[in-house]
Amino acid sequence: MATEAYDTVIGAVLAGADVTHGVAIGSLTGFDDAGRPMVDRPDVGVTQVVARSIVPLVELTIGCDVALLFEGGDPTRPIVIGVLQDQQLPPERDDAELAEPLPIEVEADGQRVVLTGREEVVLRCGKASIQLLSDGTIRLRGTNVLSRASATNRIRGGNVQIN
Repeated sequence: MATEAYDTVIGAVLAGADVTHGVAIGSLTGFDDAGRPMVDRPDVGVTQVVARSIVPLVELTIGCDVALLFEGGDPTRPIVIGVLQDQQLPPERDDAELAEPLPIEVEADGQRVVLTGREEVVLRCGKASIQLLSDGTIRLRGTNVLSRASATNRIRGGNVQIN
């Protein structure tokens, strides 16, 4: 049923039909505090309207044109049905920004898990945390720290301070 409606609207748009309460083009301007997409329609003077979406939207698509339908034909109730693919990048972004690697990499093969962070990696649960810094510093924090070994438990360092 949803596919039939989608095909009907897309067919009408491709055929050049006037869909006054149908598809419009807007711009994804960001996300509100609840993570809902915000869209602009400068052609009709509508700015920063909260929208719903049937497609996943990410921060990388901010600034891109989006196809919109309107619930009940109401322009204040947009639904994003897709991101237009004719744009390579949003206008304010460039290739250098996209070339940077993701801040965190996770590798898991069932035998080993590797977490990689450029500046730091933090594992946190309640009041306990393990922080690994890029300069080689490791910080263990918790209300109680227990170190237990079934064989030798060694503490080595250039300088070992207790209390």
